[in-house]
Amino acid sequence: MRITGGALRSRRLKAPAGRETRPTADRVKESIFSILGPVVVEARVLDLFAGSGALGLEALSRGALECTFVEKAQKAAGVVSANIRDLGLDKKCRIMVMDALAPRGRLESLKPFDLIFCDPPYNKGLASATPALVWDEGLLAPGGWLVIEHSPQENIAQTGELECLDQRKYGQTMLSFFRNQKKVEGPNKK
Repeated sequence: MRITGGALRSRRLKAPAGRETRPTADRVKESIFSILGPVVVEARVLDLFAGSGALGLEALSRGALECTFVEKAQKAAGVVSANIRDLGLDKKCRIMVMDALAPRGRLESLKPFDLIFCDPPYNKGLASATPALVWDEGLLAPGGWLVIEHSPQENIAQTGELECLDQRKYGQTMLSFFRNQKKVEGPNKK
């Protein structure tokens, strides 16, 4: 596993041992970031079900400002920490060891995020629960993107003003790209 683009291109990443974590394939990562393009630059990123942290670290390599990694497995969180340290990204990262679908305000002071990655275990209902969580908790900034990696057998529904704008299938992996269509309000419109 490696970083596929940006300033840290070709740097190797550690992955948690065992089968509990399923790292995102390099070709899938390349596709995600090709589709997102300049959206990543200067983005505030949230990596839910972080695993090794590969998606968030890839975003940082490609110009994201900062990334918060959420992972409930202590061993996987340790691997994220090691990858961050090995890449010299300590000042741009935060790790939260907790259930990604139960933040209940723990991300309150950090939100909203411009880009959220979600790569939960397949076929456990976790991917389909993510849009509602992101919308209900107000985690995604207006105009922000939510990318969910899931099994093609899982149906991911739109919620609130999160609109699914694209889906791509890569073997046993489906990518769903949602955008927060809510308009920016007030004098500080972007």
